[in-house]
Amino acid sequence: MSKGILKFDPVNRTKKHNKQGVWKKSALIEVQDDTYLYYQWLIQKRYPLIQGVLGNDNWINPPLRGTHVTIINDRMSDIDLWNKIKEKYHNKEIHFFYDWEGFRNNGKHIYFKVECPMGQEVRDFGNLGDPYFGFHMTIGLIPKDAGIKIEHNLKVQKYMIDS
Repeated sequence: MSKGILKFDPVNRTKKHNKQGVWKKSALIEVQDDTYLYYQWLIQKRYPLIQGVLGNDNWINPPLRGTHVTIINDRMSDIDLWNKIKEKYHNKEIHFFYDWEGFRNNGKHIYFKVECPMGQEVRDFGNLGDPYFGFHMTIGLIPKDAGIKIEHNLKVQKYMIDS
């Protein structure tokens, strides 16, 4: 189990977020720890990638928002309802549970599935239904650059899914 603070309308960090910011609303649990760094380190030790003279094995980029769990990332046009959700839940402490069987690599992201009863309560209050990707904590993003990294990632992805 872990916990964080539920924050609404986080600062835009991507071009995609800037383009969709007019109609897309977001809320996430900010976790004030280095969970993602710990799991990146474990993964990179288990699946080392040695390249170049320096032996650089850092093949996972950090999540843009640090350790967090996204609760809302949806189209929302009813601003009055959004403000009611925000008023009720903004800055609340919220707990979530890691699904240790839910450690995944989809080829672009490495993440944990999480269970978050209060997150579901927030979504139900806003009549948002289930989240599209399910509740999860991103551990890292896999860069699209070097071919050796792509081949390495495919091996890691296959191992994580098959085992």
